[in-house]
Amino acid sequence: MSRPGRHAHSLAALAGGGAAAMIAPPLAAPLIGLGAVPLFRRAMKRLRGGKVGVDTLDAAAMTITMLTGQWMTAAVLGGLVEGGELLRDLTASRSRRVLGAMMSHQDATCWKLVRGRRVAARVASIGAGDLVMVGNGDRIPVDAKVRQGRAIVDERLLTGQPVPVTHTRGESVFAMTVVTDGELVVEATGSAAESRAGRIMTFLENAPIGETRMADHARRIADRFVVPVMGAAVAVYALTGNPSRAASVLIFDLATGIRVSAPTTMLASLIAASREGILIKGAGAMEKLAAIDAVIFDKTGTLTVGQPKVAGVTPLNGMSEEQLLAVAAGADQGLNHPFAAALTAETERRGIELPHRIKTSYHIGLGVEAQMGKGVRFLVGNREFLRERGVTVPEHVNGHGLSEVIVASSGMCLGAIVFTDDPRPEAPRTIDELRARGVTRMVLLSGDTETATTAVAQSLGLQEWAARVSPQQKADCVRRSRWEEARTWPAPIQRWCFSMTGWSCCPGRSTRLAKAWG
Repeated sequence: MSRPGRHAHSLAALAGGGAAAMIAPPLAAPLIGLGAVPLFRRAMKRLRGGKVGVDTLDAAAMTITMLTGQWMTAAVLGGLVEGGELLRDLTASRSRRVLGAMMSHQDATCWKLVRGRRVAARVASIGAGDLVMVGNGDRIPVDAKVRQGRAIVDERLLTGQPVPVTHTRGESVFAMTVVTDGELVVEATGSAAESRAGRIMTFLENAPIGETRMADHARRIADRFVVPVMGAAVAVYALTGNPSRAASVLIFDLATGIRVSAPTTMLASLIAASREGILIKGAGAMEKLAAIDAVIFDKTGTLTVGQPKVAGVTPLNGMSEEQLLAVAAGADQGLNHPFAAALTAETERRGIELPHRIKTSYHIGLGVEAQMGKGVRFLVGNREFLRERGVTVPEHVNGHGLSEVIVASSGMCLGAIVFTDDPRPEAPRTIDELRARGVTRMVLLSGDTETATTAVAQSLGLQEWAARVSPQQKADCVRRSRWEEARTWPAPIQRWCFSMTGWSCCPGRSTRLAKAWG
């Protein structure tokens, strides 16, 4: 049974004992005694360790009140103590439950291929070498290699890339990414727990989250009150000979309140943060927020909206911007792709009427062939798609590293539409508030392109950033970020440190983090 569960059972027994004290006093003793068992165990554990702490004080108060027949007082006292312990354990376990829910896909099922037949299997049972089929809307259950098929995969959760990525035979795919279009047969390279996402979750799951420096400090302060309070209780008993008055002194102590206040405050803060959609690892992580002077951001969905939008339209060969948008949106209409949604939104914003679409042929990860209007055939897709069909894109049509869609017809390029992922409206204010609170260093790490990452960093006034960074490389950056302090060291030592860590500082008007990946 979990610790919160044990405390809940103790509270139930103590509540029953309090009720029995008013209705049937003979039944109060066994119920209160049962509820007080955890309290006495903690006191004995501290005593065996040669320490007299708050638990000893609570146990002494419980013993006296029970021996003197003050059943209601004993029940209330035990309830306050166990309630405080329950709150403290809830503080430690709350985030673990949330993280466990994120990994609950291991209890889900997937389509495993056995001798060419699809068989439903639990994700947790998938191991290295197993073949799994994933289709539209399916979450890839494990890290794997593509053995057959072609599909578009949304990897935002794992890599930060805002635009879905096309995967074909021989390429790697990862757990917790989602197939948005197409179908794949993949060969697992390991179990879900051994996947990149699984290792991240295991690390978070095993990280200590319950204890905080402030809670420990509160416990030490509380322990310092124990001996004086017990001495006062002995003195009262010596003067009055009344054990009830001595028990009153033990009960009316500050120690339990001090010890319970810190975890209770942390729990309230964690709950308040979760209501705002913020998952904090635990009370220890929240406590450290007060001392941070550096923040490392992800880009997609954190500093940006996470949804592409049209950033620019370059029409050619007699096309207008409105005509180019109409053709592209008409061809992509109804597709489950971020670009299709962005094109539709832009045409609606401009009040552009879409042409009638007669026939479409969708090529996964490449583009669309569509007949519209009077049967004119248009190609709408990426550069590879147009190159395969003999269309030459002029050199001056350049997305400058941003995501783009090219439109062509009759072997002629008609223009390009460029997409970007804009910063969140509240991002500049958040950056300014962090600076005002003493955060002197802010770094942006993204799995997106160099151009897109640079644009976001510069728009927010961030002076350090890195693009096309995988989740593991982001973790490496966090671990090695202390080396960046070496920029103030003598040049020979600085060069040696950066060569050892693999990170370099690119000097200039702004500082950009660059990784020598090989």
